[in-house]
Amino acid sequence: MAKPPLDKFENEFWPYQRYGHTVVSYGKKIYLFGGRNDNHSCNRLYCFDTDTHKWSCPDVCGYIPAARQVSKSNCFKNSNLKLNILTFFSFFFICRDGHSACVVNDAMYVFGGYDDSVQDDHERPVQVFRLCLKQFEWTLVRCRGNLPLYRDFHTATAIGDKMFIFGGRSDSLNAAYNRLEEYYSDQLVYLDLSSNEWIEPNILGCRPRGRRSHSAVNLDGNLLIFGGFNGNTKEHMNDMWLLDTCTWTWRQIQPHGEGPEPRRRQALCQVGRQLFLFGGTSPHYGLQIYFTPEQQSFMPDHQPSNLIDHNDMYVLDLAPSLRSLCIDYVNRHSHLFDMNCLPKSIRFDIDNMTVANEISKPLQFRVLPVG
Repeated sequence: MAKPPLDKFENEFWPYQRYGHTVVSYGKKIYLFGGRNDNHSCNRLYCFDTDTHKWSCPDVCGYIPAARQVSKSNCFKNSNLKLNILTFFSFFFICRDGHSACVVNDAMYVFGGYDDSVQDDHERPVQVFRLCLKQFEWTLVRCRGNLPLYRDFHTATAIGDKMFIFGGRSDSLNAAYNRLEEYYSDQLVYLDLSSNEWIEPNILGCRPRGRRSHSAVNLDGNLLIFGGFNGNTKEHMNDMWLLDTCTWTWRQIQPHGEGPEPRRRQALCQVGRQLFLFGGTSPHYGLQIYFTPEQQSFMPDHQPSNLIDHNDMYVLDLAPSLRSLCIDYVNRHSHLFDMNCLPKSIRFDIDNMTVANEISKPLQFRVLPVG
């Protein structure tokens, strides 16, 4: 969708380019919070209406944790003051990226993330913030129990009235952002939102390795995770694990078919009885990659890396139909069939599964001379 002229939609707000942000859905609206690019971090809340396809920036109110020494503020509703509100809000609600967000009932809960304004170990962002999605009021959740380690690029998954936290990048000494000693825990914790108490369940048996930038979804009341990256071992992963939240046991899932290569930063969501995985970042071990000047302009310091970003889509069918199984068989043994003899709907589905998309420009591969 093209961006409309500013003079035509003067009251419309558009989020700038970013990474490390979160999005949640509530009703027919999508809420985007936080993130950063190479120059700016953001704490502004954006809303995308899936009916009108328009962005907006809701007026918000609330108060800051005591550590910021700012008392409860008033709610502002005057649209003329919106810019002043956002400036004020950036003072008392921390700009962050790499945090997590999930929706429980009528509220969005934000936890963790990186805050480049933190100068003191005692100001680690382990607080939980709650945004009421009806009144748009921020509150600090007063939690009980043992606080989890600060972390970024973890996942938060809502299951019932609990927020499950897994993975993320922490510090071996629990010091604020000492990236010389990263720590990747395989412990799982959850916040019981009925009592606001942090709980670390006693996990039995094998468990997935610590990681960050993975994906997690609520699958029938259980926690499913996929992929990720461990900065200490420099390992990208494509394993899939399922946590039974009744027995507190992990088991590794071995799906049939050809799955995604090891990756991080991918997006995963469930629609019906299917899981859809899109994109992500993987190490590149093949031919050296030639990047066009336009592609290099989007890289930090304009320097190429040995990572490659994907624009592929994978579907994991949790309850495959006979039709799906037949399409998969034909797709894997296409040399045995005359595709023109297949029904048009079958050919259409096979094309969707096999023809490369055109969302982004393909990378140009070439062999560079040695020496």
